Amino acid sequence: MERAATVGNFRKLFHLIRVTGRKALGVSETICEADGSPIHNQQRRLERWAEHFKAQFSWSPAPASHTAIPAHVPWFVTTDSSSEKEIRKEIQAWSRHKAPGSDGLPLLYLKMVE
Repeated sequence: MERAATVGNFRKLFHLIRVTGRKALGVSETICEADGSPIHNQQRRLERWAEHFKAQFSWSPAPASHTAIPAHVPWFVTTDSSSEKEIRKEIQAWSRHKAPGSDGLPLLYLKMVE
């Protein structure tokens, strides 16, 4: 191992550590009852998992009364032209040093407004 480390053969070093190192342990998981006491019986563990997922995925029914969503909600959008100050502010807010996006504006335009 030392020779592999001094030579810089990290692949060999990694392999030697894996071969001589601690073996991976099997999956061991403590499953508990709802009150926190551990379950030792395999059958009870399976039942507890079933209870857990049943609680996770069973939802109460939707309330009978609900508020109706209007079919058309008006949007308030201004169509006034933007001032040069507003345009400068928005361009400066873009991320710097990035390739042009779908709008095709290169970095040169960003530097012009600084």
